[in-house]
Amino acid sequence: QSTQANCSPAGVAASLLHDTSVLLTGGSPAARAAWRYATGRWHDAAPMAEVRSWHTSTALASGDVLVAGGRSADSVAESAELY
Repeated sequence: QSTQANCSPAGVAASLLHDTSVLLTGGSPAARAAWRYATGRWHDAAPMAEVRSWHTSTALASGDVLVAGGRSADSVAESAELY
């Protein structure tokens, strides 16, 4: 737990979740952190299936987050995953 996310903002996507948390994904180094409003701290989140940056991140009504596209290593990420 930390009051600061341990990632650069470049290439990171953020999604506002139903519980008022903010999920960060991607970037360099690959972020996977959630800001918990109730605690005022960043918490580690599970890693994505594919490391990516410059992608989209969309919170869905189900509570999942759809992460799609972007860059993966030195190529275009042509995949999507539910996070």
